[in-house]
Amino acid sequence: MLGRSLVAFVLLAAAVSCAVAQHAPPWTEDCRKSTYPPSGPTYRGPVPWYTINLDLPPYKRWHELMVDKAPMLKVVIGSVKNMVNTFVPSGKLMQMVDEKLPSLLGNFPGPFEEEMKGIAAVTNIPLGEIISFNIFYEVFTMCTSIVAENKEGKCALREEKSSK
Repeated sequence: MLGRSLVAFVLLAAAVSCAVAQHAPPWTEDCRKSTYPPSGPTYRGPVPWYTINLDLPPYKRWHELMVDKAPMLKVVIGSVKNMVNTFVPSGKLMQMVDEKLPSLLGNFPGPFEEEMKGIAAVTNIPLGEIISFNIFYEVFTMCTSIVAENKEGKCALREEKSSK
């Protein structure tokens, strides 16, 4: 019964996202000019640089980044949990995520299983919640894009489309 509820929730979320996405206006903004070096009231210093060493065992690859980003990740997950609990106030949906999703790990291609376990261990975030964010990212984004301005002021777009 709980498994069917989770599947129904995921399908409903996907349908709502698709319906909302159809009404989004096309990108109309131009690249911003003269924004480097950053300044202003929201500037918090240089962006940190992380190197993800793929030669490390998958369990340890994300350790350095997750140690630094765990507090922010917990805030994001807390916000999502609050939203979910608004619609399902009993807390049973989040309980299902934490209890049932780890059983899906054998279905992920390597090395994702060990990477997610390592992220959960370093951040002290339940493994089910780490898995749910990875699933939703894959389901709802379909591609990854980075837009940046180089030192010459030219805008660059790097996009990787999902193979789905």
